[in-house]
Amino acid sequence: MNWVTLLIVAVVLHAAVSGLLKGASRSVRELYVLIFSGLSMLVSIYLAWQIADWLAPLVRDGLTRFDLPVPPVDAGTFERTWKLLLQAVRDFGLLRFGLLFFIIYLLIDRPIRRLALWAVRYLPFQREQEQSAGSDDEDDDDDEEDDEQDEDEETDGQQLKRPRRRSTRNFNFMRWLHSLAGGFVGLIIGGWRGLVIITVLFVTLVLFPTAPFVHYVQQSAAYQLGAGQIIAPFSGDFIENKVPVWTEQLEGQLQELFTQKYAWMDADIPADLASAAAVITERYETTDEQAEALYRWVGSRISYDWEKVRRYEEDGTWLEQTPEDTFRTRKGVCIDYARLYAVMARAVELEVRIVTGLGYDGRGGYGPHAWNEVRLADGQWVPLDATWHSSGKNWFNPPDFEETHVRREVL
Repeated sequence: MNWVTLLIVAVVLHAAVSGLLKGASRSVRELYVLIFSGLSMLVSIYLAWQIADWLAPLVRDGLTRFDLPVPPVDAGTFERTWKLLLQAVRDFGLLRFGLLFFIIYLLIDRPIRRLALWAVRYLPFQREQEQSAGSDDEDDDDDEEDDEQDEDEETDGQQLKRPRRRSTRNFNFMRWLHSLAGGFVGLIIGGWRGLVIITVLFVTLVLFPTAPFVHYVQQSAAYQLGAGQIIAPFSGDFIENKVPVWTEQLEGQLQELFTQKYAWMDADIPADLASAAAVITERYETTDEQAEALYRWVGSRISYDWEKVRRYEEDGTWLEQTPEDTFRTRKGVCIDYARLYAVMARAVELEVRIVTGLGYDGRGGYGPHAWNEVRLADGQWVPLDATWHSSGKNWFNPPDFEETHVRREVL
């Protein structure tokens, strides 16, 4: 049998057996708690959604009024991180809304849940159940007392004991009926919990349609029943169509935020890099000549760090380094070449940007790559690849640049 089906069936049966053992009163109370907890969660989600939707433009406008200075080059990780986060909240609408929603939900969910659980205690039917449970305990005590009286009155005749046996049988039947009702309520609770599991699986499959476990989950009979007959009709196209779109948009904004980190990290130009850039370009008068001189210097002075590549490919360890590190060690990979060129170009007041995408690997394929674009005197942006300078070909604005480079993102 499918393990997803086994899990859902086990959850339902466990709740049903627990209901049999607890009886109707305690099971109904648990059902009340479950229902009111679910309702309180829905209320919290709705309120958090509305408040976040109202606050989002106010937060954006408030952050826009403040100038977020670029952290100095010697700033710590914490300072850079929180300033980058503030910039992301200001610039990315979906990320801003999601963060506000999460914070507000955490703040209001617990008080609302407590209020709901407090209300359960004062429900009329719940109070009757508690009184019924108390009366059952009293009946147990009365039965014990009556049994003692029966023993004392043994000489009074059998006709006095028969009504007591009939009362005991009635009591046992009521207790059995009480347990049966508890089992039925437990079955409802188990069904609800199973539906929650199916909902989580349904959303997961919508968000990750190519995951290796998708086909196995879809083969589950219990999943097919819950997802096909309840969740999909109830949610309409909200989960299947809108959630993936929001997720894709959020992923895009996070990726854009990630690409902007270098603009923050490299905003301040170290004095030694500025001095070197000035010396390299002092013999050239035009912007075009200065841009190409920096390209030749970076491409000829920096060596490709194959060990860094090996550690990343084999161990998954990425050694982040600053342009100053690359300048000092004379080693780096494509993104390090591009960042160093960008900082040195800005030091002599050239307009420059870092581009990421795919580069031809010489074996018929393409791999992740980074290079630069610089603005010349005529206002045209031209590409250059300092990393490939060592190949012997001039990669400063060659006519066939786009044949070997696929442009994706501008950092």
